[in-house]
Amino acid sequence: MILAGRRDVGGNPDASKVMEKAVRSLQRPEAKGLRNSFLDSTRFFYFVNELGVVEPGGSYNADHNRLGHVASRIIKGLYWNQTGERLPNDCIVTTWVDEGLRHVDNGQLQLFAQVMTGEPLSVIGRVFKHWYQPVPEDRFSGVWVLEFYENIHFYCLTINPHAKPALGVSS
Repeated sequence: MILAGRRDVGGNPDASKVMEKAVRSLQRPEAKGLRNSFLDSTRFFYFVNELGVVEPGGSYNADHNRLGHVASRIIKGLYWNQTGERLPNDCIVTTWVDEGLRHVDNGQLQLFAQVMTGEPLSVIGRVFKHWYQPVPEDRFSGVWVLEFYENIHFYCLTINPHAKPALGVSS
């Protein structure tokens, strides 16, 4: 719901379908906690659109930690799907969403850009793509990029704490 509701993916028909379902699900009596949490983080305002017309709009404060945990679980599932083995429990999965990249150093940004020069390993319509580059010296360490709705990116590293730091990242 948080990703599908972003203004920059509004033109994606798959995101629109997800958003419609999410709004319907918030109306269920069992969704009271989620509904209250979402509404508490929502703010309404007016903005000027591309044509210069003032329109009502809304914003919400996304919980980036929660989104990062979801991305980490996706990474663990993709790793198992690609290798047939689980990432060890003590393997560190670090994630950044687009807005969080200001905390990433240039070396890491170059790793993510390099990974995305290749073909994505999986494509699910206009909903999801992912890229992955393992570190040759350690099968549990690697660089990942997840893309949702052609516009939202999660940049991820898997780091084996027992291996030499080959990614230029200290665990």
